[in-house]
Amino acid sequence: MIQYLQTHWWLIFSILVPLGFFTLLFLAGYYERRLTQPYIRLANAAIASPAGQLTYDGGLPDPSQISEYVEIMSADIGAAGFQYGGIVAHAKTKQNKIIATVWMSPDRRIVVVTGAGTVMGMPTRQTWCYTPLNDGTFLVTTDQNDEGDPSGVYRYRRSLNVRFADLIERHLKRVNAAPNVQAFAETDPLEAVFGIGRRRVQTMMARGLARWRDPTGAAWSYTAKGACYVCAGFYAQAFGALTQFWRVNRRPIGSHLPRRR
Repeated sequence: MIQYLQTHWWLIFSILVPLGFFTLLFLAGYYERRLTQPYIRLANAAIASPAGQLTYDGGLPDPSQISEYVEIMSADIGAAGFQYGGIVAHAKTKQNKIIATVWMSPDRRIVVVTGAGTVMGMPTRQTWCYTPLNDGTFLVTTDQNDEGDPSGVYRYRRSLNVRFADLIERHLKRVNAAPNVQAFAETDPLEAVFGIGRRRVQTMMARGLARWRDPTGAAWSYTAKGACYVCAGFYAQAFGALTQFWRVNRRPIGSHLPRRR
């Protein structure tokens, strides 16, 4: 047996490592509690919530510690004529130390979120452009990979590690080519983001891809079926990264770390 393992170690390694990775990815999808409304507006730092709704945990970050990445992208977004919607933090402040800004185009056809920080100690930085379509789906153009969307509500296009000018140019090409674009009903960018998230979660519930973890609908997790879809989506994103290999290892637009004022 020892001789066999020594001879075929590479084969065993090539099987066990991907198996272990996808097992962890599946378990994270199945057990992690995700929030239907994952952001808190930092301008209103009060943590108290109405009765029957989720009470966010404490430790809200100082808005002045926004990261270099978010500063750079926010300056670009403002220069492109988008209306500022404020600074937000991820509501799971103990695990996800993320500060972001939200924006909306003057015609209310595009909402932008740009954020950075750490998720369970791992660095993250990402910008999303959202546009609603009249079939209930959204065009989404982003500059990073993530867990994807098994619901099919998000129609993703990824341009890795680009400045906002390039990102919005690609997004606008999609918007202008789509015949069924509509404006957001919300005038507040953050409320529009919450509406996007609710639409996605409701669709996953209807398709058996997610389950509620809170009786008020404040938290949810993937079902086994949904977690499997997340694992399968990893391959699609890996292939997409290969087609943009010259962008993958670019120097980051800016640091994800909070500023120390």
